[in-house]
Amino acid sequence: MKLIKRFSIIALFLAALQFYACEEIPSEVIDKDFNSFSIVDFQSPNRFTYSTADSNITTSIKIDNTSYIKEVYMNILSIDGDKKVAEKVILSDNGDMGKNRDLKANDGIYTGYAPMKKSFSSGDYNLQIYITNTSGVTKKIISKQFYFDNSQNNAVPIISDVVLPTSVTRGITFIFSVKASDPNGYDDLQYVYFKLYRPDNSMVDPGNGLGFFVMNDLGNKDVFGDEMAGDGIFTFKNSFNTTTTLGSWRFEFQAKDGNGAVSNIISQNMEVN
Repeated sequence: MKLIKRFSIIALFLAALQFYACEEIPSEVIDKDFNSFSIVDFQSPNRFTYSTADSNITTSIKIDNTSYIKEVYMNILSIDGDKKVAEKVILSDNGDMGKNRDLKANDGIYTGYAPMKKSFSSGDYNLQIYITNTSGVTKKIISKQFYFDNSQNNAVPIISDVVLPTSVTRGITFIFSVKASDPNGYDDLQYVYFKLYRPDNSMVDPGNGLGFFVMNDLGNKDVFGDEMAGDGIFTFKNSFNTTTTLGSWRFEFQAKDGNGAVSNIISQNMEVN
């Protein structure tokens, strides 16, 4: 799952195109010089809101000494880098408004756009610009975070169908699972997790800084015990060591979405013997 930064307003494109507020590039996220050419300007939204009229995010970059440029493209990733929502979208300086939203050919401004679907969860995304020079060397020269609003009212996630043994023996590996969904889409699920309580009601610290144990839906049965990736069934593979306190241990299952909304809680006990 996903474990779950910012540039002044410039109007670049025709009013008919929904192009949003842009900002100047902070020097700390851009490599301005790369093999005899340099970046003059970069324009991309801080925030992009989905609409049926225009669901494409537009980006442009102005470069001097373009004779050294072979290719310019962008990737858009989820903020944790786990998912590419757009991959190798070519930015062109061809004056083709229909294909690239480029206003004028051969002016050193490379433009392109990529769809941000309504099914994508609202939240932060990372836009990256790559340049390949005439020597064939490719380098990431810009990395920028923006916020995407999918125009859907946020709904809380839902968990159900906990599968947990009623009892286990110390030293024996066991697998348990819970089903999770989100009305705003699977990708809106940030964490599906459980908290674990000893027989004396003290909570076990998972040691990850989150305060809970993260379950996964990655599909690696041998490692995680998960049968199929992305099916909404989140699993955990565990065993209690031979010194574990005997008695009834309590599991509390819950889910959290990208906007911080939490699901219902399902509590279930398991006897350790």
